[in-house]
Amino acid sequence: VAMARHFPIFIDLVGSPPLVVGSDPALAAKIRLLAEYAPQIDLVSGVDHVPAGFKHPGLRHMRGLSYEQAVGEYRGRSLIVIKTGDKVLEETLSIQARQIGVPVNVPDEPALCSFYLGSIVDRDPVILAVSTGGYAPVLAQRLRAKIEDWLPVGYGRIATYLDRIRRRLR
Repeated sequence: VAMARHFPIFIDLVGSPPLVVGSDPALAAKIRLLAEYAPQIDLVSGVDHVPAGFKHPGLRHMRGLSYEQAVGEYRGRSLIVIKTGDKVLEETLSIQARQIGVPVNVPDEPALCSFYLGSIVDRDPVILAVSTGGYAPVLAQRLRAKIEDWLPVGYGRIATYLDRIRRRLR
């Protein structure tokens, strides 16, 4: 079964905090990545405490909500990342996100994803992302490393300068 091709897009995470649902240790890396771009991330962990490795200044733990109740927090989200450890529940939560049109990612479950978190090269404001559509994340990481080696750190400053002189260049 061939997977659909995904359209690359960059999403503003400032106006609508992403939602993370689960307490699986794999989510710690996703939270760290999202925190580089989102001032706030909401977490439904299904437990009364923030799981080890999840702590971040912008993380808001929504205590008292079960995984099933997280659905009530879906509307208006920029994106949702789910990893509960229960495959049936992850599928249900993913379907519910898709039904209301919110992009959803379930790490290591490509069939449950409507988007993928690519390997990112950040030369702010120049940002490149590499994705293999969930087929080969390690390959995307290797390509990202090669691009990082090739792309000088100063490219962000060049982009900022070009923005300042844009009108003169026209």
